[in-house]
Amino acid sequence: MFSLAVFGDVVRVLPKNKRQAWNFWFGNYDPLENLFSRKSFTNSVSRLLETERIEKTVEKGRVKIKVTSKGLKFLSLSLDLAKFQRRTWDKKWRMVIFDVEEKYRNQRNYLRRQLENLGFGMLQESVWISPFPIENELNELFVTWRLKGSLIASRSEILVGDQRHLAEEVWSLSRVKFRYLRLKNWWGSLGKISKNKLNAFKFQELFFQAMWLDPFLPTELLPDDWPFESTKKIYLKETLKELGR
Repeated sequence: MFSLAVFGDVVRVLPKNKRQAWNFWFGNYDPLENLFSRKSFTNSVSRLLETERIEKTVEKGRVKIKVTSKGLKFLSLSLDLAKFQRRTWDKKWRMVIFDVEEKYRNQRNYLRRQLENLGFGMLQESVWISPFPIENELNELFVTWRLKGSLIASRSEILVGDQRHLAEEVWSLSRVKFRYLRLKNWWGSLGKISKNKLNAFKFQELFFQAMWLDPFLPTELLPDDWPFESTKKIYLKETLKELGR
């Protein structure tokens, strides 16, 4: 149940491949009882049901929850977005501009959520940008869904301007960087005895929260000394070791 509770919040754990992702999310490792409160779990499941990423059935009086095809697709896409950070960026931006009347605000809000799920950031309320090569996903979204309004999607290069500054403005990267650094510093300040299972769980929860905010942009768009890899190293080599004791 751990994977279902945090699926929407902790999807960017960066396994090396999708088989490892499957084993991580649906394997035997289950720190839910220690990591999440009942309220947090209930809220997470409610969000996933509302977005149709999981479904609930009752069989022989027992409630069963499973990931839907829509949920698996979202997981797969999110993992792919994470891998873009380790690839050479094509220097192109994908931009979506739309104009939807207020009376269709539910559709407008839905569109914004879908763009955010695809890795887009909001430049303006009706202008969203992304460095990720996800034209196929965009096309599928717009072909299968009829929008009550006008929409333009484009792909282009920026000829003049500081693209790192643009990324900072859209995704608030300094805030994400601060979370990683604060977490690293906190763990480093602990003595050997304090680096126990309880604090390892706390590190894991805070690490996942930081990753949820991290847009996993291409390296070329990140600030210098981006601390994700060094924080992940602590998680994999130190805190997971404590969690496994």
